[in-house]
Amino acid sequence: MNPYELLYMSRTGDTYAVRALFNLYKPILIHEVKNAIEVCPCLNIYWDDLMQEGMLALYKAAEAYREDRGSSFATFLTIVIKNTMITYTRTVKRKQQGRVNHMYSLDSMISENNPAIELLEQKNRLTDPEYVLRMNQARDQLMEQISKLNPREQQVLLNWMNGNSYTQSAREMGITTKQFDGRKQRVRKKIRRSILEKA
Repeated sequence: MNPYELLYMSRTGDTYAVRALFNLYKPILIHEVKNAIEVCPCLNIYWDDLMQEGMLALYKAAEAYREDRGSSFATFLTIVIKNTMITYTRTVKRKQQGRVNHMYSLDSMISENNPAIELLEQKNRLTDPEYVLRMNQARDQLMEQISKLNPREQQVLLNWMNGNSYTQSAREMGITTKQFDGRKQRVRKKIRRSILEKA
């Protein structure tokens, strides 16, 4: 059965044809996933996700392909998978950068002289799966401690993380700037002490 017969059958919902298409074009998918990882090594820990995204791209390509456009299905599929890998890479990088910024803002809240998580100086380490795991564990531990704060303390933390000025934060909370600073210092010490006790 040729690829175009499989394409037609897959569009009718034939599961055999869908599996056959996947097996036929799996080498293209694997090749493009490897290329994506080579360009962006931080994707190495997302192999399964990339393969799944590639499979979805194959289904979409099978539905969208038009023979009268002049290109082969293999060429069309390669383009679709490449675009899918590019989109996924951008999403991962955006999430990682968000984690870096989020963790740095939290770290600056609880650290004294030497930041506990010097992420901004070590962005390249986000390509190291072991480092990413440790970073995620540190984030989870930090979020656990934050969840134990009372509502007023969480409001202090939120104002600080959002970069609000002392005047704006104090006004929102109905307190003086001196009171806000005192509460911020207490929240910082409380979180820092809890984390150091668990270390």
